[in-house]
Amino acid sequence: MKATKLMMVAASLLVVGSIAWAPATLAAKGPSIDFSSDSKVWMEGDSTMHAYKATSSKFKINADLSAPKVQDANLADLTVEIPVKSLKSGEGALDTNLYKTMEASKYPTIKFNLSNAKVKVSGSGDVDVNAEGVLNIHGQEKTVDLVAEGKVTGNTIRIKGKKALLMSDFGVKPPNLMFGAIKCSDKITVGFDLVGEIK
Repeated sequence: MKATKLMMVAASLLVVGSIAWAPATLAAKGPSIDFSSDSKVWMEGDSTMHAYKATSSKFKINADLSAPKVQDANLADLTVEIPVKSLKSGEGALDTNLYKTMEASKYPTIKFNLSNAKVKVSGSGDVDVNAEGVLNIHGQEKTVDLVAEGKVTGNTIRIKGKKALLMSDFGVKPPNLMFGAIKCSDKITVGFDLVGEIK
């Protein structure tokens, strides 16, 4: 139950991570952004039993800029990948259910590829991001738009945001447990908190 939603959240989180570094137009590759282990994504959902939250910190983001400073740069390239089995809820049975529901052996990775984005950086370093990209979950691709906000301090960026998704949009049926006594909501919310440094 929680496992399935966790997967969807991570996926969304990937998406969100990408938007954080996306400028208005894609450009030639320049410096890259090195995301730290402090970055994380999580999924929140509800069921007839209780609300839940699952987190992942083992995802990969590749981003290249066209200029050394975020304030001056366009995003040349950005991809996000999250191994399905990197999603952990802290409950073994729930994780097993997640991997089974997401068919992790057949679709081992959640992916996001940025299409376009608009980034505004204020004089004080506040960042507003509006982005669009293709999210692939459970072998199905959907165009997703994202909104995030954050802060730029020197060459360090921190971006936070949330995105609501439906599991059914990606061919994943919200699980029912105990012969339908426990039902999971189709809607989940994916959150992300990404920290990166321009190298």
